[in-house]
Amino acid sequence: TGTQHAIGGLRPEVWRHVVDWSPGDLHKGDALTSSVQRLQRLSSVRHVAVEQALRDEGDSLHMDVDVQVQHGAPYDLGLELDLVRNNVRYGPRIHLDIATLNARSRGGRRAVEVGFGYVAAEPFSSFSRDAWLNSAEWSLHWNAERLGAWPLPLSRFKAESEPRTRIDVGLDHEIWPEFTRTQVQSEVSYVLKTGRVHNGRVECVPLKVSYVNLTNRSIAFREWLEQEASPLVAGRFINHLNLGSSMRWSQSWDNTWLSGSVSLQSSWGGWLGQTLAERLSQDPEQFHPETGAWMVREGVPLVQHQRHLVQFHLNPQGKGSSRWSTHIRIQGGWAGVGANTVSLPLEHSFLSGGANGIRGWRLRELGPGNLNPSDANLVVDGLGDVQFMASLEWRSNWNSPWDLAWFVDAGNVWLHGDNAPPVTTWRETEWGSVAAGAGLGVRYDFEVMVLRVDAGLRVHDPVQEEGNRWLGQRPGRGALHLGVGMPF
Repeated sequence: TGTQHAIGGLRPEVWRHVVDWSPGDLHKGDALTSSVQRLQRLSSVRHVAVEQALRDEGDSLHMDVDVQVQHGAPYDLGLELDLVRNNVRYGPRIHLDIATLNARSRGGRRAVEVGFGYVAAEPFSSFSRDAWLNSAEWSLHWNAERLGAWPLPLSRFKAESEPRTRIDVGLDHEIWPEFTRTQVQSEVSYVLKTGRVHNGRVECVPLKVSYVNLTNRSIAFREWLEQEASPLVAGRFINHLNLGSSMRWSQSWDNTWLSGSVSLQSSWGGWLGQTLAERLSQDPEQFHPETGAWMVREGVPLVQHQRHLVQFHLNPQGKGSSRWSTHIRIQGGWAGVGANTVSLPLEHSFLSGGANGIRGWRLRELGPGNLNPSDANLVVDGLGDVQFMASLEWRSNWNSPWDLAWFVDAGNVWLHGDNAPPVTTWRETEWGSVAAGAGLGVRYDFEVMVLRVDAGLRVHDPVQEEGNRWLGQRPGRGALHLGVGMPF
């Protein structure tokens, strides 16, 4: 038998969902442990105490269980210094978070988040070595998270699934070297855990609305767009509306011979909005005269896109020295547009090179395909609609907190479609367009973060002419990267 007593207050349906047992149930230690762990994962819970007492009533034994939940302060203030380190921008960022905990006794969280960063971004119209901290960004977001998958009741879900609903509304303002990019967005997402052993997770975003606006375009950037005179290039930098959805599934495992994780991500949007606009609107001026895209307002089309990405991270568990470990990454992606969209916008594209990619090249120095960045072309250097990347890394605990790493990277990005130049497509270039590099990295573990320096050498450079691509056929070239955290 048992008694349930919560200090601080949770709604009865929340308590019944999180605590997966009730008075009169057969006592199971693992069920009690799992319930306590789920309580501790609630944002408002500060401490969980469990008292157990065994009673002998002659013909049976009874266990009295008392669970006491202590909630922390109803408000939380957080200040964090982090580093923006995505494929396009890199630099320090300050993040301020003001949150309300256990909102409406649901074990959830509501927060206002403000961020400011001073970052580096590579120009598109020209490659510049002086790209260190040349841009700024700030953001303002409001989000709310609660236990459950609204509007379904919590009783529909198993306790171990820990369903959550999240709403996010925000504004992101980025000042690039060549333009200012502003994005207003809102989304509703659901997160569900799958499986106790393999740490599975499913995230569904049934609706995401975002509006992207580019202003303050520099003279050099405008001249570059006019010089390229290509819809494939201009389409990457248009103002646009995105009305779409996404799904993400991930799972990790750990056994005696292999640990790792796998994730699948898919996003899509625009088709439903375009179809409804075509059926409901009788005004031809509401559609682009060439592409037929629904113009939400002047100069702002609704984009049709889809993007899919699969990632494997593997860590073989050998019987050798514990100071050595092997890490493998395999990643592939494909993206495309609908009949009413000419080119993928920048945020849906794949990029090559960089500190977390093929490390023998700086960001966007590679591809797409066999394209040389120094050649006149009708595409954006280093941006593609198809991506493949594989990395093998041997890590050694050299002398704590110092680590060494030897790595091999391979891959590239490509374009596809009738308008793509043949030299940028996999169909025309095949294996000759796959880049390969190798190098050495040094890492320092600060406990709160890992700072690393990776030096990569180009072993096979597909942007060079045939007969001059392999190391030994040409002078050695490479790249030096400063990174935070592991590359994968």
